[in-house]
Amino acid sequence: YGASGNFPLVPGYCVVGQIDWVGPQVSGWRVGDWVTGRNPRPLQGVHSHWGGQAAHHVYSTTSEDRPVLLPPGCQPLDYVIAETAAIARRGVEAARPQAGESAVVIGQGLIGALSAAWLSQAGCSVAVVDLEESRLQRSAKLGAALTVRGDDPSVEQRLQAFLGDGANIVVEA
Repeated sequence: YGASGNFPLVPGYCVVGQIDWVGPQVSGWRVGDWVTGRNPRPLQGVHSHWGGQAAHHVYSTTSEDRPVLLPPGCQPLDYVIAETAAIARRGVEAARPQAGESAVVIGQGLIGALSAAWLSQAGCSVAVVDLEESRLQRSAKLGAALTVRGDDPSVEQRLQAFLGDGANIVVEA
């Protein structure tokens, strides 16, 4: 992803952290507050893709990339997937799923699994495809109506039998 020759490099795109400094013109944020965020401001001399993972980040508190304040007394580890989960949620919302539609989600990593679960929750009949049996089992528990291993020689036939005339929504995750 363009890392060649761009060192030091900070990978990643979302964080959960505690505020340790607030600028003098900032209101509504306090030292000690817990936040989740993505796309922090770049650090001078450090290359980052999508914000990166580092010990310290600098955020604007007024842009669309501002961090989200977590509830007081929260358990920060309960929120570590919040920003990644939002990627899946925005994708599902963009597809405008309707109850009774069919969907296929290819790939059952975190984003794919959450996409399949939210499509199921929206009333879609969801088929999922992955190479890992444990991921398929997890997706079945979260509402997938059909699970198919991607290396199954009958994957195409099984999907056609499930979908009939085709899928209303396809997610490649």
